[in-house]
Amino acid sequence: MTMTLNNSASMVALGTLNKNVKKVGTTLAKIASGDRIPSAKYDSAGLAMSEIMREQLRSLHQDQQNVQNGSSLFKTAAGGIDDIIQNIRRLKELAINSANDSNSDIDRVTIQKEVDASLATIEDIAVGTEYNGIKLLDGTFAKSGSDNDLFDKRSEPTGSPTMITGSITISDENSVYQLDENLGTATITVTASNVKIIGASSAKDVSIIMQNSSSLWLENFKSSSGEDKNMIDFQGANNFLHLKGTNSIDCDAGRNTSSAVIHAGGNLTVSGEENSGTNGSLKITMHEFTYGAMIGSNNGETDNQSNITILSGTFDLASPQIGASIGASRSGSIGDITIYDGSFNVGSGQGSSAIGNNHGSPNSITVYGGDITANRWASWGGDANVVGGNVSSIQFPGGKIHLQNANGGTTVDPNYNLPGTFSEGNRIYDQDLPNIPIGGGIDFNPLAIHHGTKSNQMDLFYINSMRPKAMDLEKLDVTTREKAESAIATIESALEYALDVATDVGSYMERLEHTESNLEIKSENTALSDSVLRDADMAKEMTEYTKFNVLTQSAQAMLAQAGQNQSQVLSLLQ
Repeated sequence: MTMTLNNSASMVALGTLNKNVKKVGTTLAKIASGDRIPSAKYDSAGLAMSEIMREQLRSLHQDQQNVQNGSSLFKTAAGGIDDIIQNIRRLKELAINSANDSNSDIDRVTIQKEVDASLATIEDIAVGTEYNGIKLLDGTFAKSGSDNDLFDKRSEPTGSPTMITGSITISDENSVYQLDENLGTATITVTASNVKIIGASSAKDVSIIMQNSSSLWLENFKSSSGEDKNMIDFQGANNFLHLKGTNSIDCDAGRNTSSAVIHAGGNLTVSGEENSGTNGSLKITMHEFTYGAMIGSNNGETDNQSNITILSGTFDLASPQIGASIGASRSGSIGDITIYDGSFNVGSGQGSSAIGNNHGSPNSITVYGGDITANRWASWGGDANVVGGNVSSIQFPGGKIHLQNANGGTTVDPNYNLPGTFSEGNRIYDQDLPNIPIGGGIDFNPLAIHHGTKSNQMDLFYINSMRPKAMDLEKLDVTTREKAESAIATIESALEYALDVATDVGSYMERLEHTESNLEIKSENTALSDSVLRDADMAKEMTEYTKFNVLTQSAQAMLAQAGQNQSQVLSLLQ
């Protein structure tokens, strides 16, 4: 006969003991590590969230370091700019001194030597101001590219305008003029280097002759003429046309007009300046076919190798013609055409290009940005090209071009580098080409300060060149009273330029200060969120540890008692 002894109390006590021992181990692990989640087995989802937050926290700490380093960089730049500004102020003192006829020619030569020394000092500071081997003031991080070569560095003339009542010659730099409402036909000859002309409410028969390499500002300028002439005639080697507001030129000189409406002269750069949030615009209307160009060279000007650069603006140049909207005349030539940004409506007729060069030496056409609608207007066949002609290359690294072939004929010269295929079965040829990220303008080499936990979370900063060349001080001459007087205005413009750069750098430092403060708040909040997920509640865990430790000891006592009871039963059977 078999006898079985079941000790249920011992089994219950053993099970309870094992559970309590595990819970004691769990709470002890949390107390020892200080973590609510010592390992993934305790809370896998919570641990994953906590690890993400800890990665973000480390990234935010590095972002704070990045911003602090950026602030140090701009402080270095600001110090160099302050030194340059002090030298510019000294240059103005020297120019004012030289403008006084109490100085002899020998005195002015001596003053010029100090001027040259100050310019050399400015050059040394601009080239030598570095942070961690990075040059800051030499134009490396200029928004307009190295040394600001594309942009006209002279400030817009301000002040009360002088009224134009007839043909005049303007010889005062940085001056402002306005067309009289009763003005008839007039020719404005400009010999100064930086002049602004404001139009009247209605169109006048006004032509402008820019005799020297110069800068012209047009604001709401309206002109209408029936003569074959350059309406705006740049004659210098390097010219800049600023457009503000709405500008228009109407030409009704009959067939075979030979003149360019805007004659480029040497090199011409055009910029549509912002005015109340909109870019300056230009509309040119031709009522008959022209052998000239709307912007470019005169008919037969085959030795003209002028480059045309357009930085921004809105342009409507789409009337029928034989010359070009932008480029070379009917039997002339033009240099390279470069477009960085803007909105264009341009057209071409027989023997012409909307943008290009059909005769003379080959040139190149490069479009970095903007939106161009180009039309082929002729109602007969011929060698018209919407974009192209006798060019060495056509490049569209950015921007968009919409080609419209209104009346047959060749739409685009197929021999050059236009990507994509244009459908010959449609009247509208529309090919959107890849955009370069140039921010609606020209962004060559920004200085980036990264301050986010993801890629491309950064601020882009620009520091324009502080070299004498960039501020138009390179050839500053005070050896005569007249030159000294002219130098004073140049130095004032340079000082304004330098102060603008100083203001930009100061605003960058303030911006980074706010960014650093924001990062600190983000870091604190992320650390707090991680603490809620990850950190152990020590009071709670100690309570749990004490509880389960007591329960463990109680279970051990129960197990011992159960064993003693079983021993007593066995003793009765002896």
